Amino acid sequence: MAEPFRRFTNRNIRTWPIVKRFLPWNWRDSATVVEALATQYERRLIRMTLGQLPDRPRFIFCATDMTFGVNFVFDTEVTGSRRGRLGDYQAGYVRPIPNWPVARAIAASSCFPPIGPLPVNLEPSKFTGGSYRGPDRDALVAAIRLSDGGVYDNAGLEPVWKDHRVVLVSDGGKVLEDEADRGLLWRLNRYTMILESQSRRLRKRWLISGFLNGTLRGTYWGIGSATSHYNPPTPGYSNQIVNDIISEVRTDLDAFSTAEIAVLENHGYLMADAAIQRHLPDLITRPDAALTIPHPGWMDEEKVRRGLAQSHKRTTLGRF
Repeated sequence: MAEPFRRFTNRNIRTWPIVKRFLPWNWRDSATVVEALATQYERRLIRMTLGQLPDRPRFIFCATDMTFGVNFVFDTEVTGSRRGRLGDYQAGYVRPIPNWPVARAIAASSCFPPIGPLPVNLEPSKFTGGSYRGPDRDALVAAIRLSDGGVYDNAGLEPVWKDHRVVLVSDGGKVLEDEADRGLLWRLNRYTMILESQSRRLRKRWLISGFLNGTLRGTYWGIGSATSHYNPPTPGYSNQIVNDIISEVRTDLDAFSTAEIAVLENHGYLMADAAIQRHLPDLITRPDAALTIPHPGWMDEEKVRRGLAQSHKRTTLGRF
C-alpha cells in the first residue's frame, strides 16, 4: 500500500490540467481542469468505479456543493438492498450510487481553486429526499458544481462524527502563520485564510470538546503538533523542526521529493502512534510490539532542514 502511494505522490499531476485550462479552446469551459485531473487519477491511481469498491470498509469521498454551500458525499454504505448514495441533504441523494469512476469522485474531493469546479450533470429527478423545496429546486440541482471538500469541512468530519463511536482525525491542513501586512492583495487573500482557519478551529474545538465530555471517543493529531506535547512523550520530531519546517510544507498536487515524502510519512506515523497510545490505548492489539519508524534515516533534524529547505514554496509550473 505504501510504496505505490509514494510513487504516486512523486509525480506532478496538477500542471498539465492547469495548462490545459488556459488553451484558447478551453477558455469557456471551467470544468476542463478538474476533468483532466480525474483523468490523471484514473491513469495513475485507480481505474475502478464506485460500484466496484468493496462493501467494507465503507468509503466516503467529500466535496463541497457550490450551489447550496454544504457537504456533498459519494458514500458506498450498503442500506438494505441499495448500495451507496451520492448527494447532500439539501439537494437530496441519488440511490444507489451511480457507477462513476472512483477517480472522478477523488477529483471532486480535491479540486481546490483554481482547479474546478466539477459539474455533477445528473438529472434533478434522480435526487430524492432533499430538504430544499423551492420553486427553483430543479434548476439549482441541475446546476450543482463541486469544489474541494476542504472548502466546507477540511477534516471530513461531517459524515461520521454524529453517529460513530470512535473518530480518529489526521489533519494535514496548513497552519495559519503570523504575517506582517503586505498591502491590498495580501489582505484580500488574508481575509479568506482567516475565515477558513476560524472554521477549521471551530470544528476542531467542537470535536475535542466531544472527546472531553464523553459524547465521543477518539483523538486528533495535526501537522503542526509534535509528539512532545503528549504525556509521556514518544519518539518524534522536535517542536522547533515541526514549526519551522514540517508544518510549512506546501499543500499541492505537484511532485514531492523523496525527502518530503519520507519526513511527512514519519511525522504522520509518529503523531498517530503518540495520539492513539495516549488517548485510545485499548485500540492497540499488540502493545508490546516495537515501534518501527518508516524512514529512520530521515529522523536527523539537520538533514530534514536541508532536505526540506524549499518545500514551503509553490512554483507556477510546480515540481516534476
